[in-house]
Amino acid sequence: MEGLVSARRFGAALSAARAADGATLVAMSRRCDQWWRPDELAGFEQGRNPLEDSAVISLTRLYHLGGCPLPDDQAFELLVDRSTSSEVIPPDGGAPDQPASLVVLRAAAVARLCGAWLTPMDIEVLGDVVGLTPVELNRSLEDLESSGRIDIVASGLASHIVVPLIGVLIAETPAGSLLAVRPAGRRGRPSD
Repeated sequence: MEGLVSARRFGAALSAARAADGATLVAMSRRCDQWWRPDELAGFEQGRNPLEDSAVISLTRLYHLGGCPLPDDQAFELLVDRSTSSEVIPPDGGAPDQPASLVVLRAAAVARLCGAWLTPMDIEVLGDVVGLTPVELNRSLEDLESSGRIDIVASGLASHIVVPLIGVLIAETPAGSLLAVRPAGRRGRPSD
């Protein structure tokens, strides 16, 4: 199962943190006793390297990315990151086209992990990404809820590492990264 951290957004956050610190990739490599080589760090910053949970933990500590809690039911919305930054390279030249049912299931599972449910605005964003009307999407969510699949996927996702500062990844789609984020104006809001 795919992790909960967008490689593109995580890379952009790493790059911004390093730039704010005024450090070079070589200096960052030295800080971790060359556990990560400069070329590996560059790959992470450009969103090219796959992210395992252990790498996310290590890099978050190395770059001193501030921690913040998961979005909760008071502060949760879906966002599609359509970033076209030249410094952020999509893996394999683009995102795979995932079946709508899997994207919907994962969105519901992430919402469950955050202690929330999808709002009408979230339904609209999700519908745009997967090509379903609000009625079709609500019907699909009801079916998933009654089948118990949401809880099964949520329990599988619960063991993954997240970096709420950049949003919780639901899916990489052709439209962009679908993320659960804090709404604008909330403390600890991830950067867009």
